Amino acid sequence: MQLSGTGSSSPGARLRCLACTGGLLLALAAGPSAVPAQELPQELALKRTIPVVPICPPPSPTVPPTLAQREEARQLITVGEQATLLGDQASARDHFQRAARLDPLNADLAYRLARTQEELGDTREAVREYCRYLVLAPEAADAGELRERLGELAPATPEVQERAAESFRTGITAYEEERFEEAQVAFTQALRAEPRWADAFYNRALTLLRQERHGRAANDLQSYLRFAPRAEDRAEVEARLASLASVPTLSSPSGALVRGIVIPGLGQFYTRRPALGALVLAGAGTTAYLAMQPREGTRRMERLDPNGQPVVWTEAVTEYPNLVSGIAGAAAITALGAIEAYVYARRLQREHGGAAATPPAAQSAFALSALRLIPSREGLLLHVQLPLPRR
Repeated sequence: MQLSGTGSSSPGARLRCLACTGGLLLALAAGPSAVPAQELPQELALKRTIPVVPICPPPSPTVPPTLAQREEARQLITVGEQATLLGDQASARDHFQRAARLDPLNADLAYRLARTQEELGDTREAVREYCRYLVLAPEAADAGELRERLGELAPATPEVQERAAESFRTGITAYEEERFEEAQVAFTQALRAEPRWADAFYNRALTLLRQERHGRAANDLQSYLRFAPRAEDRAEVEARLASLASVPTLSSPSGALVRGIVIPGLGQFYTRRPALGALVLAGAGTTAYLAMQPREGTRRMERLDPNGQPVVWTEAVTEYPNLVSGIAGAAAITALGAIEAYVYARRLQREHGGAAATPPAAQSAFALSALRLIPSREGLLLHVQLPLPRR
């Protein structure tokens, strides 16, 4: 069998087809947005007053445990868990406390000890361990729930811890100087010392908005309203939350580009345009399929025999006349599709203030849920599964 990159197909026709495909993709990218732009309400003002709020006790300095200490702590935790299952909370607390002294950086252990202390009615120690857990795992999934629980358990203190107040002031200064990442870090440090400080959540939300991280900003604004239910600016904050909810969650331009390069049309699926994605996938797949179509023929062969006489015969050959141009066309369609997905996502990002994030499957009506390669007699088939939108 012989592979050949030349044939009788018209290069001009293929170039015209490829140009039409590229023009269509780029026109779709430059066309009007499918999602209308939303106007955000008036910008919220930074809070500069340090109020009197209840706070967690300041965390004590800790030394990282050794491997032997961690192993001994794990054994004590196991015994404590067994005591919990048997209903012996006092024994469980004792074992957890001994383990915590050996491994004070174990966040899960702090949580277990806090729950045990709470069940035994020792509110003060439960608050201390919950606070220690939030210091060790400030971004834990249940952090918001625990902060609410602390609001019910923790006693009020006469003033804000000085370290938290200093971090709060540092955040204000950094924000005014437009060093928003530093301001975010400072307000986060204030929240580590005071996990229920509403104004720190509020100010950190403003720094996140300045960095166009709308999802996390909305979470912090919700925490602000939760810890300050009677806030004077509640209406303004709720209006801002409503505007953030109306801003669509957009696809990342770089994510769309990479996906479109890996699999033809995947960038369009990622940006929630399955019809165009199917078109790109079909175009690249069809072009690649045509490139692999063989053409049977014969070739005249000639050589000299030992006596010097010419011997002529014909030989059956299999050629692939469209191989080079077809593969090039499929690659070009794939590249144009990836570029179109990038341009589309980038344009939407500009229109909506840069609210870019990977769209969750639950928020995408046509999220790409499954890609599978299925062997068949003809080769590998790409199976794309799309969920129907919920009504």
